[in-house]
Amino acid sequence: RVLRDVMGGRYPWVAGMGAAGILKIDTDLDLAHGSYRVRGTLDLENSSLADPAHELSVRNIEVKLPFSLTTGSDGTAAPGPSERHPTKPGTLTGEGIDFRGIGIPKVHARVLLAENGFTLQDPMRIEFSGGSVNIEALRLDGLGSAHKKGKAVLEIANLDLAPLARAAIGKAIEGRLNGRFDRLALDDGTWGAAGNLGLQIQGGELRIVGIELEAPPSGAPSARCRVRAEGIPLDALSREFVQQPLKGTLDGELSSVRLAKGRLHTKGSLTFSAFDGKIVLSELQAGDLHGPNPFVQLDVDIKEIGLAALTSPLAFGQVSGVLEGRIGDLRIRPGFPYATVFDARLETVKRRG
Repeated sequence: RVLRDVMGGRYPWVAGMGAAGILKIDTDLDLAHGSYRVRGTLDLENSSLADPAHELSVRNIEVKLPFSLTTGSDGTAAPGPSERHPTKPGTLTGEGIDFRGIGIPKVHARVLLAENGFTLQDPMRIEFSGGSVNIEALRLDGLGSAHKKGKAVLEIANLDLAPLARAAIGKAIEGRLNGRFDRLALDDGTWGAAGNLGLQIQGGELRIVGIELEAPPSGAPSARCRVRAEGIPLDALSREFVQQPLKGTLDGELSSVRLAKGRLHTKGSLTFSAFDGKIVLSELQAGDLHGPNPFVQLDVDIKEIGLAALTSPLAFGQVSGVLEGRIGDLRIRPGFPYATVFDARLETVKRRG
């Protein structure tokens, strides 16, 4: 109740939380000329947390945290004078964490909360989904002020993608996720990231490299990266999305992917090897991503597609032959009519036999 009453008005997502435990705070407060300095310790024992709205629960929380914070007369965080007895690091521990079906047995961190900053003292390893996320460094400055700055280094090691995808979109996508971000940053409300991701799927691989992301507190985010797909099985991608999983592979490279002002631009192509032929997607674009009429636009080249393989899952019968052609400037929307603009040339071609 204390958590909801004190913080619920400022942070609406806190209002739905349920918490239990023993909280102890020992503080020493100094006030002078409109500024304050507070030192003390925060202890939280035998505590638990439940947030049904976000499907989050923590069975046990233990906090033993000395702290020292100073704020100047203008309301901004200010470093205090050198202390005779410097603040010592504390510990944060959570056990039995469950988030949308993803279980995390234990999280433990040794941290320092002093001089208006929060610093991870030792690398922290979080094991879940058959792998781990390793936070090698973390620092957040400006606590108590409106202008906060932070940075972190993070590594993703061999996470099973299926439960993560199921928690995010309700569908499981098979694979193992690896990656590293040498820069995760926060500066006055703007989040930034730089790193690489790799996804291994049944012998195939999807690599997203040179990721640069910037998300301001207001306005559209911007990003850029490069994408390469090698031998990714289509059945692993489509199994939970269509009744009849697709057979074939996905290959290709997008040498440039740029997101800016709600528009996506790419250079390169992706090739679906399926139905005894190939379907090549190029000139992939998207627009109005944050507006009322989002769309995707692309060119589609169809090469040697076997109509028998394409129509075999259909209940009304089978069509034989080979299809080739091109659909230019195909524009797809999320609502009906789905395809609103395109220039198509499709034909069946003669083949022996």
